Amino acid sequence: MFPAGIGHTNHHTGFEVALKLDMFGEVSKPVVVAQNAERITLRGVHGDTPWALEFTIARMDYQGNLRVQARLTGDGEVLAAPIRTAVIGQRVVVRADDQINVAMLVRRV
Repeated sequence: MFPAGIGHTNHHTGFEVALKLDMFGEVSKPVVVAQNAERITLRGVHGDTPWALEFTIARMDYQGNLRVQARLTGDGEVLAAPIRTAVIGQRVVVRADDQINVAMLVRRV
């Protein structure tokens, strides 16, 4: 449950998320902007296998504490679905195995 006003105001609710996607040795570094509790989806294909990364970042309080919920799928199968707590500026890692790693660095917009 969010404190009063959290998630219901546009004041400092946006995040810049710098990602490092390492999928089967292919590395990309997209940067996306997400609003508080907005679901972001990135998709790609490796060989003939589609993959998707969905994540939501939600502010837990006004001190910069966050809840990061991610879901990584490959060919429709869930590979990882962690829920992490973090703070603004802290790296969050989602790892399915040695060939699939995602790192996120979350900053305020």
